[in-house]
Amino acid sequence: MGINEQVLEQIAGGNTLQGQRLLFSPPAAEAAGKDGTLASLNRSLLSPPGEDNAALVQRMKEEHETMLGSAKGADVAVLMYNLGCFALYQDDIQEAQLRFQEVLRLQPDHAYARHNLAYTHELMAELAEARAQYERVASGPKGLILSRLNQALVRGEDGDQEGCTTDLRALYRKDPLNMGLLLYLCRALLAGGNKEGAKETVELLDRSKDWLEFLDLWECRAYALYLLGQTNEAESAFRELLTASPESLFARLGLIKTLAARGSFHELKQELERYESMNPPEELHSVLSLARSL
Repeated sequence: MGINEQVLEQIAGGNTLQGQRLLFSPPAAEAAGKDGTLASLNRSLLSPPGEDNAALVQRMKEEHETMLGSAKGADVAVLMYNLGCFALYQDDIQEAQLRFQEVLRLQPDHAYARHNLAYTHELMAELAEARAQYERVASGPKGLILSRLNQALVRGEDGDQEGCTTDLRALYRKDPLNMGLLLYLCRALLAGGNKEGAKETVELLDRSKDWLEFLDLWECRAYALYLLGQTNEAESAFRELLTASPESLFARLGLIKTLAARGSFHELKQELERYESMNPPEELHSVLSLARSL
């Protein structure tokens, strides 16, 4: 199985963390031929916005549009699907929706196109339609776990946070080695900002050390410690995270909060200046969010 098939298998199974880890690992970066070209494109699609990545996606989009003029049969659906993915990257949600709808007109059982169509409805806050489309994929022949995961997250977006957390617990119980499912469960537990969710998060993470491979889960544990009022432990956790990832805006902000909680105002001023100099974006988790599409 090639690297791209492995990545797709992980993401389809809801393990977005492992999928991205495989995609950005050295073997993926060194892949040769067509597999290597596709891996490079997928890395661009799942990387933070940048001139090089945007240029590659735009170039591939133009090439696909040119090929579409003479394509026939199943090739049309492939090109349409890819164009939908490019549109998602470029935040052209309406174009993406039209592309995926066209794929489904040609191939009604295309699970990935239907999943991404559901995702476009979610991005446009059409939550009832998003849930319906996710359900069709989740209960279909492929039974994509990612669709079930997204369906649970839509429940939270629609105001049913308890239902969202319940669904995520059920998914994680069936696959306790899936770090992607663990991440979304921890985030759902922490979303309420209460000690009960924070305590459950720490208990989940303390069951094994597998999560140490993923900085997103380090973030969850550090924030949970902060919510539990364990200020010294939280500060240490945020500092460890900054040692591993100096550009982590989340960790920098967490450290600011812990310094404020214990009244260390001189250090607080320094960290606020560092945070401001990093020009923080509004969305800290845009890359992981995009990985919820296929």
